[in-house]
Amino acid sequence: SFHSSLLELLEEKGGGGEGARDEIDFASIFGSAVASTAADAENPDLTQRIGKALALRRLSRASMIAMRAAKSSSVQCRSLSSAPHSNQGHSSRKARNGLSLKAMAADDRGRLYMAESSSVLFCTSTPFINTRFCQEAQATHFSRAQMGILGSHRMKFTVHGIRVNPMNNRHVLIWGLSKACIAVTSEGMDSFERVIDLNLNLEPSECDTEYLVQCEWMPNSELIAVAVCGTRVTVFDLQIAEADSCGPAMNYLVAYDDKVIKSAALIGPLHQDDEEYQGIDAKLAIMLDTGRLYIIAILVDEDGHLEEQGEG
Repeated sequence: SFHSSLLELLEEKGGGGEGARDEIDFASIFGSAVASTAADAENPDLTQRIGKALALRRLSRASMIAMRAAKSSSVQCRSLSSAPHSNQGHSSRKARNGLSLKAMAADDRGRLYMAESSSVLFCTSTPFINTRFCQEAQATHFSRAQMGILGSHRMKFTVHGIRVNPMNNRHVLIWGLSKACIAVTSEGMDSFERVIDLNLNLEPSECDTEYLVQCEWMPNSELIAVAVCGTRVTVFDLQIAEADSCGPAMNYLVAYDDKVIKSAALIGPLHQDDEEYQGIDAKLAIMLDTGRLYIIAILVDEDGHLEEQGEG
């Protein structure tokens, strides 16, 4: 198509003779297709871009169709309102802050971890995505026995959230109302072979802001976890764990009284100006219930240790 366009252009300029070639600006022809320098390739001139807005139309049919479905009550999930009686006031405070359960997670190979009250259920995802050898897959709902359950592990607390470590899928971060732990999955991926408790020292009965908002893994790390509580953020490093317990490596406190953390998100890892730097530079964005937004830095050195920043 390019050659035909070039021939047409030559014919317009005089039948393709030598004079026509002199009048043709080959730089303009090839300059639009190939960047002249590396800088032009990285910073294209967007003002020369030609396009139009997408024509969006409302779908007349269902927008989401389930591949497979399990029967009702196949998983014994638990809501915040159904927490034990002693923590009902604590749960209602979390509900008022718009917090919800994060009771399911998946690893890179498709295995599912699901919270069932005080237990974690291990499942393979094969029954959920197998539609090739199933007649009327969308209409046939399978039972709990057909879910591909690999096993389960009972925890010391009611599970509210699960996070699988992207760097090491055998490390699973689990938290509840005021307790959290890091569990190491067995080789068979059907139970936990070790559970390391994270010492948060939260006392829900003494203060209604003493609860866990969420927990996250530090980007590009399989050993550092971040626990976001009502009025503080605590960072844990498994490298300083003793036996089956790990104390906090760093604490960040909210500077304002009577202000509660509503949500948080980790940003990163961010690129350093020094190309030889092998550490981790991440930022934690914190949103308070007043709408105020804070950004704090969490740095890990080249040896995988948290850089000491004191308590602030």
